[in-house]
Amino acid sequence: MAASLAPYSEFHHPSTIDTSICVPTHTVRIILRTTDEDGANDYVDGTDIFININEATQETKLMWEDLWIEGPPIFDGGTIPDALKWINELAEPFYTQFKDPFLFPDIE
Repeated sequence: MAASLAPYSEFHHPSTIDTSICVPTHTVRIILRTTDEDGANDYVDGTDIFININEATQETKLMWEDLWIEGPPIFDGGTIPDALKWINELAEPFYTQFKDPFLFPDIE
């Protein structure tokens, strides 16, 4: 998994969105890899999530959920190197984790 965060830009969403009502403050780009009983999948998916951060109240609100909850991901079934290139197009990742902690728990 990896995630990057950038201030919102009008270039981060489809042109069909009406931005005159309310716009996000940030775009979060994530990539996820699924695992099953056979292990980790070789391919990953990714999408953009839009959030609004209210600095005065310190609250974060998800926005435009219908863009990323329904339908296929924006980055669909790619390799990890390609996904990292895609995520870096938005910003350098602030979080990366390549080992599944549920399949490979750390032993102390």
